[in-house]
Amino acid sequence: GMALRWAATGGCLICFWVLSIALLDHGVSAMGVENPHMIAAARHYLRVHKESKPAPITTTTAFTTHNIEQDLKRTDTEPVVSAVQPVSSPEDKREYRAIQLASGLWCLLVRDPNTPTASAAMDVHVGHYSDPDAVPGLAHFLEHMLFLGTTNYPVEDEFNSFLEEHGGYTNAYTSTENTNYYFDVDYRYLAPALDRFAAFFLGPLLTESAVNREMNAVNAEHEKNIANDLWRLDQLLRSTANPDNPYSKFGTGSLQTLNRTKSSGVDVYGELRKFYEKYYYANFMKFAVISRTETLDQLESMVNQAFSGLRNNAAAKLPHWSTPPLLSSDLKVQISAVPIKDMDQLTVLFPLPPVENLYKTKPAAYLAHLIGHEGIHTLLDELKQKGWATTLSAGTDSSSDSAIFSVVISLSTEGLANVNEVVTMLFQYIKTIKRDGIKKWIFDEIKQLSAINFRFADKTEVSDFAARMQYYPPVEVLQAPVAVLGEYNETELNSFLSYLSPDNVKIMVVSKTFTGKTNLKEKWYGTDYKIESIKSSLIESWRDPELTGSTLAVPAPNPFIPTEFMLRKPLKETTHPIKISATGLTEAWYKHDAQYELPKVVFSMEILAPLAYSTPKNYVLVDMLAALVSTQANRKFSYDATLAGLSFKLSGARSGLSLTVQGYNDKWQDFTNQLLNLICTKELQIEQADFDYVFELAKQTYGNYYYQSPYKLGAINFRDVSTPRWSPSLLAEVVKDISFTDFKTFVSTIYDRASFHMFAYGNVLEEELLNEASTIETLFKSVEPTMKPHDASELSAERVFQLHQGASLIFAEKSPIMTEENGAIVAGFQTSVLSHTHSVILRVLNMMIPHRFFTELRTNENLGYVVSAASQNLMGVGYMVFIVQSPRRVGDPVFLNQRIENFVVNTFKSELDKMSDSDFADIIASTQQQLEKGPSTFVEQCEQYLNQVWRDVALLDQNDQMLQALKLLTKKDVVDYYNYYLVSPDTRKRLAAMEFSGRSTLPDWLIAADSGAVMDTFNSTQPNRVTVIYDKPRFVRSMGLFPEVDGTFVNYTDATSEAWNATAHTGSEDTDNGRPIKVIENFYFANQNWLIGLFVGLASVVILLVGVVSAYGMYRRYQRRYKRRGSATGGLDAAVAPLDDMSVS
Repeated sequence: GMALRWAATGGCLICFWVLSIALLDHGVSAMGVENPHMIAAARHYLRVHKESKPAPITTTTAFTTHNIEQDLKRTDTEPVVSAVQPVSSPEDKREYRAIQLASGLWCLLVRDPNTPTASAAMDVHVGHYSDPDAVPGLAHFLEHMLFLGTTNYPVEDEFNSFLEEHGGYTNAYTSTENTNYYFDVDYRYLAPALDRFAAFFLGPLLTESAVNREMNAVNAEHEKNIANDLWRLDQLLRSTANPDNPYSKFGTGSLQTLNRTKSSGVDVYGELRKFYEKYYYANFMKFAVISRTETLDQLESMVNQAFSGLRNNAAAKLPHWSTPPLLSSDLKVQISAVPIKDMDQLTVLFPLPPVENLYKTKPAAYLAHLIGHEGIHTLLDELKQKGWATTLSAGTDSSSDSAIFSVVISLSTEGLANVNEVVTMLFQYIKTIKRDGIKKWIFDEIKQLSAINFRFADKTEVSDFAARMQYYPPVEVLQAPVAVLGEYNETELNSFLSYLSPDNVKIMVVSKTFTGKTNLKEKWYGTDYKIESIKSSLIESWRDPELTGSTLAVPAPNPFIPTEFMLRKPLKETTHPIKISATGLTEAWYKHDAQYELPKVVFSMEILAPLAYSTPKNYVLVDMLAALVSTQANRKFSYDATLAGLSFKLSGARSGLSLTVQGYNDKWQDFTNQLLNLICTKELQIEQADFDYVFELAKQTYGNYYYQSPYKLGAINFRDVSTPRWSPSLLAEVVKDISFTDFKTFVSTIYDRASFHMFAYGNVLEEELLNEASTIETLFKSVEPTMKPHDASELSAERVFQLHQGASLIFAEKSPIMTEENGAIVAGFQTSVLSHTHSVILRVLNMMIPHRFFTELRTNENLGYVVSAASQNLMGVGYMVFIVQSPRRVGDPVFLNQRIENFVVNTFKSELDKMSDSDFADIIASTQQQLEKGPSTFVEQCEQYLNQVWRDVALLDQNDQMLQALKLLTKKDVVDYYNYYLVSPDTRKRLAAMEFSGRSTLPDWLIAADSGAVMDTFNSTQPNRVTVIYDKPRFVRSMGLFPEVDGTFVNYTDATSEAWNATAHTGSEDTDNGRPIKVIENFYFANQNWLIGLFVGLASVVILLVGVVSAYGMYRRYQRRYKRRGSATGGLDAAVAPLDDMSVS
C-alpha cells in the first residue's frame, strides 16, 4: 500500500510539472515574450546567402559564417595584453575599463546601468588629409562604402535594417584625420549588433557595383552643401592655403573627383581598396562600447570575440607633413569674398605650432578664453558699443602637425565700413592681454572651472569616447578633454601669444557688397573672391597700436563660480511634479530630483502675454525684446555665469516669452533675479543705439529665411500649411517697417495683461521656488502696477488643419538662390487625432518604414543624400512624413513625389503584406522596448516633466496605456491602418511641400493661371488627382481645424478614425474602443494559460512538500519500529533494511 502511494505521488508530480511547463511556455509565447538573443541567432543561422560576391579585402578572421553551434564553441582567442582603469569623476556612476587586445586595438569598456540603449563606436585615425592627390574625397567615400556589405553580412542594408528593427540607428563622419563609425541599439541586442559592426573592419566587400552607385550619394552630399556659406568659406580658406599641406585639400569628394575611368589614369576602385589596406589596421583604430546589462568582464569577452582576427601592422605609420598650412606668401593678405546669405563677416587667422601634445596646459584655450570673452570692456563689448559687431568667437583648428587660431566677428553695416579699425581694435586687445592678461589667477580660474565641469560632466557619447582615445592616454581619456591638468606656465603662454601678430596674419572679409568686384572663383564651391596684400602702413600700425583712450580690459574675476555642491533633501519626495502655488498672476510647479543626485537646477518660466502673438508685427517685436534682454544680460553678468555652468535662454513664443535657467543651483536665484530685472524692463536700457542693434539682428535673421537647405524650407512650408501661424516669409516683410517708436510702445504695454507659469526641478527646495514666485509677482507689479492676469481665451492655442478624406494637396515654390542646385519634397500623410492605439501603430510603422525608405530611394535609386521618413505627433494629430532632397540633374520634386508614391503604394505595401508573423513579433518587441525606455539624463527627465506641467495633464500612465494597446495589436491592424491612411486614394489625406532648385523651371500646372487663384485641381502626371495651393495665406484661412488638443492622447475620435474603425474591422459587431473583442479574447486566453500554468506549478510544489513531509513521517515511524526490534546498527542501513523487508513481504 505504501509503495502504491509513493508511485502515485511521483506520477502526479511528473504530470503536474509537465503540464505546468507546457502551459507556461504556451502562455508566455502567446504574449510574445521571447529571448531576443536566441531569436537573432536562430534567424541568422537560417539565413542563406545566395548572391555571388567578389573576393573581400584580405583579412584573417576567426570565422567566416555565423551559427548557433559555432557561437557556443567560440572562446576568447586573443588575450588582453593591457588593462587600465581611467580616472573618472567621483560623481560618475558609470564603470570604466580600457583594454588593449593582442591585435593592438585599444578599447574603452563602459557599463552604464541607467542607459536606455547600448552603443559602440570605432575611430580610425585617418581622414581626408590622407586622400591621394588624384582622388580627393576618397576617405569619405570609403566611410560610405563600409556600410554596403561585408563578408559575413553581404546584404547591403543588413546592418541598418537590423538596427532600426531593434530600436537603433547608425552613422559615421570623416574629418581631417579621423573617420568615426558608431551605432546605437536596444541593449538586449548588443552582441549581434557588434558582430555585424566588427565585420566592417574585418572584411568589407567594397563591390564595384556599389562603388558606382555610392559615389552618387557622396556627390549629393557635396551638392547639398554648395549653397551653404559655412562650407563655402571654410573651403575658400583651405583652397588659398599652401597646396603642399593637406589643409588645402577638398575632403567631401564629388563625381568630379570620384567618377574617374581607368583610361584617365586613375583607378578609383583600386585606390579605394588600397586605401583600406593601407590604413585600416588595429593599431590605427580605437574602439568604445557602452552597455547596460553586461559586466565589464562580459564586455571584455564580447569585444575580444567580435574583433578577433583584426589586422595589425606595427610597421605602418600615420602620415606627417613638414610644410606648414600657411606659408609666408599666404600671410599679410586679405581675401574679399561674396557669400550666398546676406552677411558681413570678418575672419582673422594666425598659424600656430602644434597644440595637441599640450593638452594638460591648453595654452590656445587660454587665449581663446580671453579674446572670446563677452563681458564688460572686452573686445566684443567695445565693438558692440561702437555698433560695429554683433557676435565674436575665438578658437583653434588643430591637427597633429599644425594649428590655426581664428577670430570670427559678425559685422554690422557700420562695422564693415570700418573693418580696418575693427582689426586695429583686435590688435589693441592683444596688446592689452600682453600687458595685463598673462596672469596666474586667470589660469587658476580656468583650471577651477574645468575641474568642476569634469566632476559634474554630462554623459559622453560613445563616438566621442572613441575619438578621444586617439589623442589621450587611456588613464586620462575621461579627464583630459575637459580638465586642465597641468600647472601655470607663463613662458608657454607668452610664446603662444607672440604668434598673434600682424606679421603672422591672414584676413578674410565676407560681404555681398563685393559682388562684381572680384576676379577669382574657388574651384570646388564656386565662391567669387579676390586676394590683395595688406598695405605695409596698415601692418605697421597694427604692430604697436595706440592704447591711449582705449577702455579695453581683460575680464574681471568670475563671481558665479559655484562653491557649494551639497545635495538638498525635501521633507517629502513626490513621484511627479506638483503644483505648490497658484495666485491670480503666478502658478508654480515643483519636483525635487532624487534620481540623478546632481547639484543642478532647471527653472523654466512661461510669461503668458496675449499681446505677443496678436499680430505678426508683435511677434517680431517680442523676438527683438528677447534679443535686447539677452544682449544686455550677456554684457553685464550672464557670460560669466555661462562659463561657470549657469546659463539661460530667453525667446519669443506663441504665448509670450519663454525663459529657461539651467545649471548649478548654488547661485541660481541671484542670477535669475538679475535676469528678471531686465525682462520686466526695470533695468533694461532702451536707447536708439540699443534698438538699432536688435533691429539689425532681426533683419538679418528674418531676411536670411530663404538661405536654408531646400528640405528645411520644405519642412517650414509643410508646417505653414498644416497649422495656423505667422510664416517666416511674412515676418521677413514685417520686420522691415518696424520703428524705434513701435518698439518702445510695445515694450511699455506687453505686460498690461500677463501671467507667469513656472517650474523648478533638481537640487532645489519648495520654499526656494515659492520665494521666487513671490519675487516675480512683486517685481513685475512694481513696473506695471495695473497688471492684470490674462484670460485663457486671449491666447491662441496651436491647432492643426483638418484635411478632407481623399485630399492630395501640393504647395510649390522655387528657390530665389540661383546657385542652389538641389530640389526637395516634404510629403506627409495626415492620419487622425491620436488615440493610444493609433499612436502605437504609428510607432510600429516608424520601426519599419525609415530604413526601408532610405535603402530604396537613396541606396538603390540614388535620389540624393537627404532621404528620411518618420512618424510625427503634430499637436496631437498623427502624420507619416517623407523627405527627399535631390540634385536637379537627378530629378525635380515632381519626380521625387512619384518615387515616394511608388514606395508607399507599391514597395512598402508589398513588403508589409508579406511580413511574417515572427518578423512582426520582433517589431512589436522593439517597439515595446522603446516605450519602456525612460529618460537617461537629468535634462531628458526635466523635459518630460515640463511636457506635463505646461499642459497641466497627468501623463504618468501614458506609456502604460500605450503598452497595453501594443499588447492588443495585430499585424492586420497595422496593415489596415496603413492601407486606410497612406494607400487608399479615397480615404488618405496627403500634403506635399515642393522646393524647386534655383535653376529649375516650374511645370505650368504648378503656376497659377489666375493671379487671384487660391488653388486649383488637375489630372496631372502625378500618381493621382492633385490640388495645387497657389495662395498660402488665403488657403490657410479657408481650412477647418481639428479641435484643440494638448498634444497628448484624447478620447475624441474624428470622422476619419471612426471610418477606419468601421472599415478595418468589418464583420466585428462588438468592439471595445475600436478594437475587436476577438483580439482581446486571444490575449485573455494567453494570459489565462499563463495563470493556469502558474497555478498548476504552484500546486505541484505544494504536493511535493506534502510528499516530503509524508516521507519524513514514514521514515521516523519505521525508524522507531526498527529500533524497538533491537537493531545494533544505525544510520542509513538501519533505515533501509526494514523498508526492504516490507517491500518483499
